[in-house]
Amino acid sequence: MQEDRLALAERTRDLAERQDLEVSCAVLAERARIAREIHDNVGHLLTRSVLQMEALAVTHEDDPALAKELAAVGATLHEALGTVRASVHDLHDEAFDPQTTLAELIGEFPGIAGTLAFEAESLPRPVALAVVAIVREALANARTHGRATSVAVSLLEFPGFYQLAIEDNGRAANLVGEGGLGLASMEERATALGGTFSFEPLPPPRTGSRVFATFPKTQEVRP
Repeated sequence: MQEDRLALAERTRDLAERQDLEVSCAVLAERARIAREIHDNVGHLLTRSVLQMEALAVTHEDDPALAKELAAVGATLHEALGTVRASVHDLHDEAFDPQTTLAELIGEFPGIAGTLAFEAESLPRPVALAVVAIVREALANARTHGRATSVAVSLLEFPGFYQLAIEDNGRAANLVGEGGLGLASMEERATALGGTFSFEPLPPPRTGSRVFATFPKTQEVRP
């Protein structure tokens, strides 16, 4: 009975942590969408207005009073454009750094000694969100079901794709063929971006399991 209660508490904690991550990912994605819309719509309109105002100022150079008023309006438009650009920049700055987030995520699992190899110069936001979610799910599985004590996470960038690999020393047999352990969710995150996903035991004599996912650059969603 005590073991059942502990297992239920652990599953509840995992669910809460997973929900927190989902909320964070959704917030970041929404910030990216807002920033993109401001840049593409409001920013474009202000830029066009600035150009139109500058053209009017040139055509009315012979009217000093009007030229002065047009210059004042132009200065206001320039200020507004600068404010919009700064707001877009701030929205992007609030987004997480994937490498730091992954390192912190690995440290959130007590009892698992984790390493991170991160070799990606630029990771688009949709790929970064998918990677963090997959690593989070894989670590939860490794701890809860595989009873792993060590895990190695690597994210590598190649000319045409990004490669994510997560290896642990747990009991892979506890996961293979089992449902409801988040494997389908991880696969969906990879394939939604045109990528691939696999989960399998490590080849003998090694023990443990390996999560492997790829994300092609040609299928990237604009961050």
